[in-house]
Amino acid sequence: MKLTMSHWFGIFQSAFFCSILVSAHTVAAQNIGINTTVPSQRLEVNGKIKVGNDNNAPAPGTLRWNTSLNDLEVYDGIVWRSLTLSSQSLWGNNQITESQKILSSDLSSGDLLGFSVAIHDDYIIVGAPSDDTGSNSGQGSAYIFFYNGSHWVQQAKLTAADGNADDSFGNSVSIHGNYCIVGANQDDNGNNNNQGSAYIFIRNGTTWTQQAKLTASDGASNDLFGYSVSINGDYCVISSPSDDIGATVDQGSAYIFQRTGGTFWTQTAKLTASDGAASDLFGISVAMDGFNVVVGSYLDDIGGNIDQGSAYLFSRTGTTWSQDNKFLPFDSGSGIEFGYHVAIQGNTIAIGSPKKSTNINVQGAVYIWRNNSLFWSFHSKIYPVSGDLNGYFGYSVSISGEYVAIGSPGANNNVGTAYLYLLTNNEYKLQSKLIHSSGNAFDYYGFSIHMTANHIVIAAPYSGGSTQGAAFIYSKNY
Repeated sequence: MKLTMSHWFGIFQSAFFCSILVSAHTVAAQNIGINTTVPSQRLEVNGKIKVGNDNNAPAPGTLRWNTSLNDLEVYDGIVWRSLTLSSQSLWGNNQITESQKILSSDLSSGDLLGFSVAIHDDYIIVGAPSDDTGSNSGQGSAYIFFYNGSHWVQQAKLTAADGNADDSFGNSVSIHGNYCIVGANQDDNGNNNNQGSAYIFIRNGTTWTQQAKLTASDGASNDLFGYSVSINGDYCVISSPSDDIGATVDQGSAYIFQRTGGTFWTQTAKLTASDGAASDLFGISVAMDGFNVVVGSYLDDIGGNIDQGSAYLFSRTGTTWSQDNKFLPFDSGSGIEFGYHVAIQGNTIAIGSPKKSTNINVQGAVYIWRNNSLFWSFHSKIYPVSGDLNGYFGYSVSISGEYVAIGSPGANNNVGTAYLYLLTNNEYKLQSKLIHSSGNAFDYYGFSIHMTANHIVIAAPYSGGSTQGAAFIYSKNY
């Protein structure tokens, strides 16, 4: 039989691939390189293509198949980015972009816009606690932004009807439905300096109006009532971290207020830790969702661990609020400030510990608890694999569905960074590392963070060269 050129090519091709298979079989435990004698991946083409897997530290340009997401990904030197996912239900990878930077209409030096942020549906509230109002230096303000379908526009500027200098109105904010709450933790009440207060605003159409001013029934000087706030439906929780409980100085507390009759807000409960002690600062952070409230106590001493911190869960049955759980990190230690920031949504609680040491560096961590309809149990610890020294990962945290957004304002020489994680196969995996477009040293981007199903707002209150501040919006691609 006469062999044609195509026959010869087929024989050569078969022999070639057989030799590769034999070679691959004989060096199955080794990396294979083309044009390189020191391949770092299973198959590496020097300068062009690197094919790796989860067992090798990735190099920029490495390809892998993500079995949990059924996705082909490439490593860009920071995170794995999707090459094939098109589902708009997913955040992360190539599905998230910085869509807008928002500034107030009257922004000026030293306002600290973004010291606090919150988002619900198509509304964002941004606190500027050092904003001067008229001749009142540092009275503070808060701004409402509305999403009109294509971009965010300022709808209102909120100030306290009885505001005074150095009230720090806007130190904390929260928004839900047609209501928002703004904390003014250094407001003087009568002769009580820095007792603190909080203000409720209601929206009618495009107009926001002050509905109530809330103060603690037993408030005293330097309680800092309003340091952290959260509103959900007809209830809100307001913290007072420097409240003295009896003779116990700075133990801290949190107050529950309920709206009745559509317009009246009444204090219905005062929450304190069952084992509270001096200088715990219970109430440094609070979060409310439905019948549950989480309170951080970041300087709580646990045994011999000074300032380890803790967090408490309270739940409501009828009109009664009771302590259900006290959360502690499994890897305890002094000075880790566990509970500095807390978040809750549905069956998930996230607790930040921004001074936790991981991989030698003091970079921070976030601990997750989940509820299985019977009880809360520890689920996982999240920390950046290559986190920055003093990055303060976990300084801020927010939850939306199976996603957790985490601020790390000290990262990258205090420029700041934020991270987005997705619960996949019962494990929180990094989806995106977010770095804002105009970052500079000491912006502290990630100082505050909040997210919904469609948007993430991340603030950098010290940005602008003169601590004017700004907030950055990330939205899903529709």
